[in-house]
Amino acid sequence: MMKKWISALLALALALGVLGFSAAESGGAIVLPETGVVMERTEALKNARGQIEVSELTGLAAFPEAMLAIVTYMAMTEQEYAPLREAVDRYTEAAQIEKETGKAVPDAVVNAAMAAQGPLVEKQDALCFVLALPEGQTWADVADTFTSLLGVEEEGFLAARDLGENAGFNHYMISFNPASAYVEETGKQLGGFADEYKALLEDMDALQANTRLVEPGRVVIGREIAFETTDLDGNPVSSKELFAQHAVTMLNIYTTWCGYCYMEMPALEKLSQEFADRDAAVVGLCLDAYDETRIAQAKQMLADTGVTYLNLAAGKELADAMNIQLFPTTLFVGRDGKTILLPVAGAQIDRYPVLLEQALNPGQAAAAETAALAGETAGEKGTYTVHFTDQDGRPVPEAIIGFCTEAGCVPVDADENGTAVYEAERTAYHLTIVELPDGYAEPEDFDMSVGPDDAEITVRVTKE
Repeated sequence: MMKKWISALLALALALGVLGFSAAESGGAIVLPETGVVMERTEALKNARGQIEVSELTGLAAFPEAMLAIVTYMAMTEQEYAPLREAVDRYTEAAQIEKETGKAVPDAVVNAAMAAQGPLVEKQDALCFVLALPEGQTWADVADTFTSLLGVEEEGFLAARDLGENAGFNHYMISFNPASAYVEETGKQLGGFADEYKALLEDMDALQANTRLVEPGRVVIGREIAFETTDLDGNPVSSKELFAQHAVTMLNIYTTWCGYCYMEMPALEKLSQEFADRDAAVVGLCLDAYDETRIAQAKQMLADTGVTYLNLAAGKELADAMNIQLFPTTLFVGRDGKTILLPVAGAQIDRYPVLLEQALNPGQAAAAETAALAGETAGEKGTYTVHFTDQDGRPVPEAIIGFCTEAGCVPVDADENGTAVYEAERTAYHLTIVELPDGYAEPEDFDMSVGPDDAEITVRVTKE
């Protein structure tokens, strides 16, 4: 029952397209970025033949404000594991392409993923769970609920270790008692890896000693959003008065240079009209509309996409205070000005209606479990370096380049030498020039991308 529960969670999250798997690099630390936990491998883990996967989920119905991370042991060598995971990842990528373009996933890709899924599920078991509970909740408050979710009736089969408090959360590491009948029984499915799995469970105290808490990559529910600004026509707007008008305000934060922000606007307009009589509103906040040029660009975006809902201009001070790293980012804010749900990073048009329903009806457990699974596990990292120069090869300082994927865009500042360095998931990025210093113009019809390999490229702009 327990293993099926874990597999169902991961399968549901993967199907929703909001949670990926990450194979923790062999020998390296086990990093849970959203939960804010880093586990330095013990000697037993460094020398293990089996593989480690990590995944993070949030917004589960039983723990709507908590973060649950799962460190999974895969009973297979790296040579056995790699082609199976590659088959599943290839299907995931193809399914995303099908969703965006309508191009069907090839039968061969589907069949390979189905064949791989069996051994991936069969040869796995949780090494440990990391549960981050909001301030005021402890393991004692949720132990019975957590145990019932696992579906194991054996008393004492779990051991919980207190990792401490950080960023408003109480962190716990939960693992199976290696002497339990549960471990003995499930170990039979792991074949020749059963003894290693059991030995790793016996090493959990050492892993706890190797664990540290870091700044989590999530924003806590209940964050107060307060500002004074104007709409795009210069009329003053107070967030307190704005949010007080509706039970839920969906605040969509975007920029004029973000293509994905632009593409989702027609859907947001439709959503605004559909929820107009539901005590909910969609409001746009253009985070770079703090001069006349960008305000005009924002207005043109709205005109092009038929947007009629309220859009605000962010002054430089507000833009800095919001500290948004990926565009678009959407917040769901209550009448009291506090966030109701976790923020949604990237354009996730299919999720917005479900999340609005959840925000309006927080008691609907099924909607919560389906809609609020979120978070990204860190994939293999790459380093991308962009050099800005003028037509004579001289560096152009203080430019800003945007790295964009289907999830959204991240702006990266160039230093005084005209160099912008972006360390992120190794994948393909489309580049967009966000800003150039005065006296410089971007190339006509600028269109540039970088591939998944580490890249070092030069962007030549024109000095006017």
